[in-house]
Amino acid sequence: MNFQNKLKATNFDFFDKPSSNFPPSDYRSRHFKGKWVRHYVNNLIELQLSKGFTSSQEDLFGHNQEHLPKHLYKFFKINDRNINSILSGNIKLSQTNKFNDPFDCHLLVEQETYLKDYLLKELKNSNNVTKEGGKDKLSEQEYWKIYYSQTTEAKSRNIFSPGMASFQTILFEIQQQKSDEFWLTINRIQVKGSQECSKKTNQLRKNQLLISCFSKFLEEEEMLINNPMWAHYTDNHKGICIRYKIDSKRQEKSIVLNNLFPVHYTSVAPKISSKELLKEKDILNLKNPKILKAAYKTFLTKSMFWNYEKEWRLVLDAKLLENRISDPIEFLEIDKIYLGLNINQILKDKILKYCDENGIEVLKTKMRNEKFQLDTFPVNGSNYKSNK
Repeated sequence: MNFQNKLKATNFDFFDKPSSNFPPSDYRSRHFKGKWVRHYVNNLIELQLSKGFTSSQEDLFGHNQEHLPKHLYKFFKINDRNINSILSGNIKLSQTNKFNDPFDCHLLVEQETYLKDYLLKELKNSNNVTKEGGKDKLSEQEYWKIYYSQTTEAKSRNIFSPGMASFQTILFEIQQQKSDEFWLTINRIQVKGSQECSKKTNQLRKNQLLISCFSKFLEEEEMLINNPMWAHYTDNHKGICIRYKIDSKRQEKSIVLNNLFPVHYTSVAPKISSKELLKEKDILNLKNPKILKAAYKTFLTKSMFWNYEKEWRLVLDAKLLENRISDPIEFLEIDKIYLGLNINQILKDKILKYCDENGIEVLKTKMRNEKFQLDTFPVNGSNYKSNK
């Protein structure tokens, strides 16, 4: 064995490591060691804000190319109403408040911190803060005592001294020295602040980004052993699983390819900055990059409980679809279709006919006798009819 072969045998990865068009320090490189998604999202948002949605998609094309998988899988419940659209390669995107997990895409904000900042801002703007204060005014000293008080969220992050008085304690002590009218004023401001905070987060969650969910399985067997996915998303094996081919060089598909992201599973939920949210007046036409980046991070983060889904997401701003949020969009090329164990006979025949006509491979799932997993066997229109 010559030196090259010996070296190759002992250091297989050195010779078989795929090449990259970018240096390892560039997030676009498949060899980048950091969090490429964070850098990519930052770039995406900055381009969208500076160049608009269409131009930004042209500039972004290829930036995530080396990180995209070769295939993505999607599980479907099927019926007479949706089967033709699904077979045509169309997918529907969902508003983020429509998911089955209430914590999924749930934008979190430090509400007590928001209320504290909102209260101080409103008291100041309404001339209810003076140097000396009084029964119906807040003194500057009292204002700063509230300002430097510790909210519940700040305490949990250990930002301030453990001995520092809490926001609610300081506020209660100050209220005891004020008139009933001023006490009611403070309460009204807090109620209004709470309502505004909820309204803003709900608008962010409902109106900004649309999502479709997929799974990345390195091998077909990973999909076949994932019984929870078949049970949950195909109506107890009555539906199908589609494997899509990800051709990262198809520029005409840039809107789809540019907006595919892996989901990060963690026990720590990301939060929107309360100070940034407080400054924002027009959530429906949001241009605050910090909030947009935090929203993306939220929509690409899920609890560790869901990590068996191995999820990737297509995340599109509604503006890219001209706000046609209920219309299906054309996705990528269908590579294979897997039929569920309990698929309806009529729907099965329709799928086989379509796939025969369009050269799509179809595999029927079956139970294995020796393991808790599925197996497959190939089917097409002719051999299926002969075996019915």
